[in-house]
Amino acid sequence: MPLTKSQIDAARPKDKPYRLTDRDGLFLEVRARSKSWRYRYRVAGKENIATFGRYPEMSRDQARKK
Repeated sequence: MPLTKSQIDAARPKDKPYRLTDRDGLFLEVRARSKSWRYRYRVAGKENIATFGRYPEMSRDQARKK
C-alpha cells in the first residue's frame, strides 16, 4: 500500500535507520536527521539504490515521477 502524507510526517527517528516502503521499489529512508527518498532497482541481476532527494524538499509525488 502506498505511503500517505500523514504516515510520512509521523515517521520518527529510531536507534537505527529504517525504511518505509511506498511502491515499485520506492521507499523513504528515515535516519536520525533526515528522511530521504530512495529507489531500489536491478541491472543484470545486481541490486542498486538511487537517492532522489530529501523529504520535505521533494514530495512523494515528485519522487514517484523521477
